[in-house]
Amino acid sequence: MAFSAAECPWVDALSRYPSQVFTAGQMILSEGEKAGQIHLITRWFGTRSKTLRDGTRQIVAFMISGDLCDLEVFVLEGMEHDIVAMTDTTCVLIPVPDIVELLSEMSTLTMALWWSTMTDPAALRSRIVAQGRREALSDWRTSSTNC
Repeated sequence: MAFSAAECPWVDALSRYPSQVFTAGQMILSEGEKAGQIHLITRWFGTRSKTLRDGTRQIVAFMISGDLCDLEVFVLEGMEHDIVAMTDTTCVLIPVPDIVELLSEMSTLTMALWWSTMTDPAALRSRIVAQGRREALSDWRTSSTNC
């Protein structure tokens, strides 16, 4: 997907916003939090994860440089998962009104952002289907003989 001459300055401008470094293991965004800005990872990586009842964390996706952490804040009341820095991770902090303006004026960028946002749910659906098609009795026998 190529950006038009009008869209290139918008892409270039994204790197000019203030940035913040999150140390390894630091929470970038917490479940339930409503972000005031969009976090664009520009250096290293983080994860999307859910904290389980016993306090352990289940990683559901990895995020790398170029990923937007929280574009779904336009639809959801708050984050439905955590975003955690796996290394010292740098994020550019883009004000929500600027993203709204970008999405309303730049169609190729809007399509690119929607593609990016939709790849995680597509991967999740594939995993759910793979898990759902397993033989329940076979899995039970295997787990019960391993005890």
